[in-house]
Amino acid sequence: MDLIRVMIWNEFVHERQNSQVAALYPHGLHETIAASLRSHAELRVGTAVLAQPEHGLTEAVLTDTDVLLWWGHAAHDQVADDIVERVHRRVIEGMGLIVLHSGHASKIFRRLMGSSCMLCWREAGERERVWVVNPGHPIAEGIGDCIELEQSEMYGEPFGIPAPDEQVFISWFQGGEVFRGGNCWTRGSGRIFYFSPGHETYPIYHHPDVQRVIYNAVRWARPQGRVAEVPVLMLTARGEESDRIVGSELGADDYLPKTFSTRELLARLQMAIGILEQRADPANRGVVADAVDEVKEMAGLVNELLSFSKAGLRPQDVLCEPVQLAALAHRVIERENGASRVRVDISEGLSAMAEPELLSRALANLVRNAIRYAGDSGPIVVSADRQGDEVCLRVGDSGSGVPEAALSRIFDPFYRVEASRSRETGGAGLGLAIVKTCVEACRGRVVARNRSPSGLEVTLHLPVAG
Repeated sequence: MDLIRVMIWNEFVHERQNSQVAALYPHGLHETIAASLRSHAELRVGTAVLAQPEHGLTEAVLTDTDVLLWWGHAAHDQVADDIVERVHRRVIEGMGLIVLHSGHASKIFRRLMGSSCMLCWREAGERERVWVVNPGHPIAEGIGDCIELEQSEMYGEPFGIPAPDEQVFISWFQGGEVFRGGNCWTRGSGRIFYFSPGHETYPIYHHPDVQRVIYNAVRWARPQGRVAEVPVLMLTARGEESDRIVGSELGADDYLPKTFSTRELLARLQMAIGILEQRADPANRGVVADAVDEVKEMAGLVNELLSFSKAGLRPQDVLCEPVQLAALAHRVIERENGASRVRVDISEGLSAMAEPELLSRALANLVRNAIRYAGDSGPIVVSADRQGDEVCLRVGDSGSGVPEAALSRIFDPFYRVEASRSRETGGAGLGLAIVKTCVEACRGRVVARNRSPSGLEVTLHLPVAG
């Protein structure tokens, strides 16, 4: 695997002004985190601080960065706006961003979220349990049920962020509060992860599980392929056509014009609809409920379109590695809540060469389809075997199958089989198209056939590992 180029940015203010913090992090929070990441051979790790020229984040540095970690607290307002713009552009282009603890109030995080990102807090040195709520997510790999922190700063809800694309952790505090402390988003081509534990007066970044989460997040956030290429066309305030959407941040400082992605706009629309839902008169609640349903349907379509776009990578842009198929299948089934209806028949140790995230997405779509369309018709089986230089990974159900004439078209974007697999079950007709593009990006191919006496079987042909 190619090196992942990591840059850790820290204000480096508290460590020079507070003796307690200096004792815990004598070389700075950034160097403690860097030391833990440098133990992994596939990472190349650098650091930068506020006091450096251009805050250490020059054009050359950011161009040479795959994943940027950000810790800030006391000097958010000292970060230059042109540096914020520079980092924002790189995230949209595909650089990963991991925002730690009080970085929730940083200019760059608020810019990317399009919201205030404010929260409740209490500094009382109380116990925090960081519960894993998405155990199948790559960022939670190697973590048990929870991370136990003896002393931590309480962060509490409400947390002024748009709804996460994926939530990995929820924190519980000794005082009874809970907090969405591990959240994922995508902006443009860049992945963003926010992780809340990390107050400077506690040894949290020395904790091995916290270090493992940060390492996992770096691997998850690394660039996934090509830069986002589709602009959004709207009218500016002056009524002129533009490929940017210019506006002001809701509930935050209006220090910069903003460029919003489609997902950000939907998050804002969902927030506005939620407020309207709470304030609407009883006589108008039916109309508001219809609007809520329309926005949900629109969000689902956008998410499918974005997944389809992300999956459409050229094979030369994808880094494949050995993937243990049995472990992957169990993780996907757990994530899709299919344990009671899906059986795995894969030998331990059987591996295929693939990009883990793309293969996971392809298998999840197949399992989700099988549960949706044939979950009540009999067993669903995920199986695999080796055939020469290929591994055949199959998902078979016992439903009604599809018409033979449709088998050659079911992987086409937006194609629907108007039978038992109908529009009434939801979706935009992109699920199997996403499967095809994911598998082809991993240098594989996909085929479908009707089973006898009934059912559909989809087979992913992938290069064997080893």
